[in-house]
Amino acid sequence: MIEKILEKTMRLFLSAGFAKTNTDEIAKHIGISKRTLYRYYDAKEKLINAVFNFLKERITTQHEAIIKDKSKNPREKLNEILLIITELGSKMGKPFVNDIQNFRPDLFMMMKEFRKERLRRLADIIKEGQDSGIFRKELNRELTIDTLIAALDGIVNPKYLSETTFSISSAFDTVFNIFIHGIENEKNNSQLKNPILHSHLDTDAHILFFQIMDFDTEQEISSNGAIDLQNIRGKKKSIWSTNTN
Repeated sequence: MIEKILEKTMRLFLSAGFAKTNTDEIAKHIGISKRTLYRYYDAKEKLINAVFNFLKERITTQHEAIIKDKSKNPREKLNEILLIITELGSKMGKPFVNDIQNFRPDLFMMMKEFRKERLRRLADIIKEGQDSGIFRKELNRELTIDTLIAALDGIVNPKYLSETTFSISSAFDTVFNIFIHGIENEKNNSQLKNPILHSHLDTDAHILFFQIMDFDTEQEISSNGAIDLQNIRGKKKSIWSTNTN
């Protein structure tokens, strides 16, 4: 019963948010009585916390199973993990992002750190791909992942979401398109078969990518108009305890 409650409540919160969703609506969505719901979670805040922990555990389990699957090559592992993130984005509505930042900033920061932790694991897959010649050997894995994190942080920024017509899933899709094409060995690009890469990488896609990076333009854009990624990386607190090169 607990898993059913958390599963259905998670889907409801992701699409509609949780601030204006009352326990009557939650119980109805689950298909149980309000009394039954209170038997397991006697306060809405406890249910919210449980849902976030449930989401974290599910994502971690899925990601680690893919990473440890020896039957898949690095490209396939990366594709599957990014597809999971994209599918999560397709379920995530703007009300949810607004609610978590405005009403539960503690959970917003927790999920931000969790996102960094999970993306940090992608560096191991990239290294595996570099060693096997699938991904470009000259890539700095630390900077590559830091750039991806900055892009995803920009997408789930309520200010950006309030100003764009793009959905979260379409923004994720664009970022992952650019990311995969960027790390792929040139000789492998023509053979790339990625379920994420179904749209053409046009100019609008690249513009969207830099819109969501959320840079401090006065400090992080050089005099010639170029974005100084090294300066950005130096200013922001790194998530890396060791160099992965």
